[in-house]
Amino acid sequence: MHIVRAGEGRIIDGQGSTLKVLLEPGASPVRSALMGIVEVGAGVRLPAEEDRFSSHDCEELSYVISGSLRVWVEGHEVVLGPGDAMLTQPGERHWVKNEGDEPAVALFVLAPPIRL
Repeated sequence: MHIVRAGEGRIIDGQGSTLKVLLEPGASPVRSALMGIVEVGAGVRLPAEEDRFSSHDCEELSYVISGSLRVWVEGHEVVLGPGDAMLTQPGERHWVKNEGDEPAVALFVLAPPIRL
């Protein structure tokens, strides 16, 4: 068993968002995934540049905890709200944008893990 307490985890700040990596290889016994929380500020798009996308060589599972996120995946757009979950397949180009007035918070899992 391995527990990560509130206030623990690796923090990555940038582009109007904060990533909190909770479980990852090397910092915990987990080997096959990476788990974290992302907080996306109001009006923030990730990646920030309008002509850029994210793409990973892993599955990305996301679960919205609070707020809402507009998500674009390979030409399809959808708005996710609290309680909504999504799978992004390896290699799929995607971006997210918080169009609300408050931060949006989501849990994410990358499997297999990648270095953030």
